[in-house]
Amino acid sequence: MDRELLIPYGLAPNGHLTKAADATRGVEYACPECRTPLVYRAGETVTHHFAHKANTACTGESVLHLTAKMLIAQTIEEHAATENNSRISMKCNCDCCNSQFNLNLNLPKNAFSSARQEERIGSFICDVVAMRDGQLALGVEVLATHAVGEEKANELSIPWIELTAESILAEPTYWQPVNSKLKPVRCSVCKEHLNKIKNIASRWELPFYEAARFADQNRAFYLAEIETCWKCKEEILVYWWSGVPFCETEPPMPRPRTILFSKSKAFKGSYWANTCPNCRAVQGDNFLFLGSSPVIKGLPIRDTPEMKASRIAAGHSLVNQMLRNF
Repeated sequence: MDRELLIPYGLAPNGHLTKAADATRGVEYACPECRTPLVYRAGETVTHHFAHKANTACTGESVLHLTAKMLIAQTIEEHAATENNSRISMKCNCDCCNSQFNLNLNLPKNAFSSARQEERIGSFICDVVAMRDGQLALGVEVLATHAVGEEKANELSIPWIELTAESILAEPTYWQPVNSKLKPVRCSVCKEHLNKIKNIASRWELPFYEAARFADQNRAFYLAEIETCWKCKEEILVYWWSGVPFCETEPPMPRPRTILFSKSKAFKGSYWANTCPNCRAVQGDNFLFLGSSPVIKGLPIRDTPEMKASRIAAGHSLVNQMLRNF
């Protein structure tokens, strides 16, 4: 690989890392790794870059890794010194719906007060650590050739993210973690929906599960969704739990008071079903879990004997079978 392409940033006389595209002719820039003077190349037909004047012990990997570390530290320091609270943004996965979104960190000026490179934390060394008033706030690991090991990932005692060196060099203020240990974050849609679930739960004096909006059966016994009661038209909560649909064994405790053992003509028997907290009308499992547009989506449902028998006898889904019964 052409060594020249591996030095996209040079150190200005004031110690500031400068992108080749932003460099000024006539200013001498140094290599971030070996600190020897660089040649600035900025022709009309070549990408702006720096190159060593002669052979050097620097390797492309070492320059890439060190430059990325310095850029992250510089970005954090600049954030601490600016009034622009929206300087840094980060690509995140929503902990509810798992969609990707850009989180504008909107950090207050004092969120980070400084940055340290090669900081020891217990038995580990972090590439960069953002500090807040002398306290360790966030570790940033730079991936050039080796990813964060399993032991470090599990045992590092502060929140951390791992960024590729290439992504840092491309945009040091836009963090795109390939690995992390951070507090869960939620997209704006899920935040709004979860707040609505919380308000409805409070109105009907139902338990509010923090994990209610997560489409992950490992997060809570009961996962909730919003529905309008077919009978009284009130906005209510309905729940999924492991065992639906047509659950005939008692659900786990503690359970919401609106899950009751109810008779169903369509089912030709009784099962544990969601009911309306206002009028007590049964909100049928066929509608909630099996319809063409089920209310609760993306969660596993039990393949009941009734569903299997219906498929064998009718050659089509239980939904159509039950509609025909109606």
